[in-house]
Amino acid sequence: MNTQSNSFKSGEIDPGFQPITVPNPQPGERDFSIDTLLRLSSGHFIAGCQDAVYYQIPCLVRINPDHSVDTTFGQDGYAFIDLSNEPLAENAGHLLDVYQLPDGGYLARLDTIATLKGQRLSCLVLACFTVDGQKDPNFGNDGIRLYPLPGPKPQWPEALRKLASPIPSPQLSRFPHERYHDLKVLSDGKLLILTTARELNENTHRPYVLRLTAEGELDPTFNSSGFMEPVGYMWFKPHRLLEQNNGMLVISGEYPGIPFIARFHENGTLDTTYGDNGYFTDLGPYAYTRWHTLLPDAAQNIVCVGQRGGPTFLQGRGVTVIGKLDVNGQRVPEFNQGQSVLIEPREAGDVVLSNFTAIVDQANRIVIGGRQLSPVTLLTGFMARLLQDGQADTSLGENGVLYYEDLQSLDYLLEEPGMGVYYSVVLTSISPQFIHRFLS
Repeated sequence: MNTQSNSFKSGEIDPGFQPITVPNPQPGERDFSIDTLLRLSSGHFIAGCQDAVYYQIPCLVRINPDHSVDTTFGQDGYAFIDLSNEPLAENAGHLLDVYQLPDGGYLARLDTIATLKGQRLSCLVLACFTVDGQKDPNFGNDGIRLYPLPGPKPQWPEALRKLASPIPSPQLSRFPHERYHDLKVLSDGKLLILTTARELNENTHRPYVLRLTAEGELDPTFNSSGFMEPVGYMWFKPHRLLEQNNGMLVISGEYPGIPFIARFHENGTLDTTYGDNGYFTDLGPYAYTRWHTLLPDAAQNIVCVGQRGGPTFLQGRGVTVIGKLDVNGQRVPEFNQGQSVLIEPREAGDVVLSNFTAIVDQANRIVIGGRQLSPVTLLTGFMARLLQDGQADTSLGENGVLYYEDLQSLDYLLEEPGMGVYYSVVLTSISPQFIHRFLS
């Protein structure tokens, strides 16, 4: 069934949909912020939530089709992820994403801070819940497992490290494109994870790829140990991971100032047959690009979405950039004549495209949601859509971009296949975040 009416246009807010907020179970507190979202075939949502200032512990919330909290899930509708019994965890954790498992349960991915051998490091956390939101006793310690991994070799002298130790640790952004790590739930229930031990004083990284069993144990059939370290020129920030049909691992990352997409063997060595001697980069007139999103399309090409910096405003962020690569890291010539597509600011020189979330929808179109930030710090939400060949989909809006003056941001985006709609977590000036529906 397609709910889209001929009287409405693509990208418009569905007037028949009542926006969904997630109430805070603590009386008197603001509604929860929604950091991640799943749409279930039953018509329910699973929202990954945390309070706006990370004061309360994160949780998963199941939302009924009538938009009420499903009180049969977890504890009165809330499945809390409590790290207080984990001696290594130094904070409540930051919720990054939630996944549905083949058995119908849910897996949440978080970051916390742990001190190992004198280094304060980011630490991967996985929390597993049953279908009804109870902690899975077969996974880790009562449903929770931490993965403390050795950090990068210190580069600063000890005196400087001691001087920097009181500085607050950098916080992860809620926006998907500014997070490190990636996770794929495989068809057999195993987990393929790109993660990093980030040294929080020096802000350096040591990336890892893990393959875990459904119980969260390292899978020894992967590189004999269950993990590998991708070997590069030096340390890099890891962004996204894709496993190809041949077992090769494609990773997007960033050396200091040099972004890349590269392919690695299972043992971590670089595959020099990919791209240009192992790497694809896209340096251009907008300085460098960060490839924060890798999305497979129907032909198993890789849709790459990132940002190119601008020379004058807000940390150099300028435009959103989209490219398409074949399985061997070469540009697909049918996509915009083999070139990247740039989504320019609405008002050149004044407005910066900043932050985004991206999907490839059922029609193989590239859909991007995000926000623009003006020099007077005015946020405006937008949606952009490209056709399979990289041309702007003008059925969505002029030049394939539609702006929402009453929304500050589209923070998370997903499609409900066959229904003609997208769902997005949106930000407004009057609410932390809520779920809205858009006609596709």
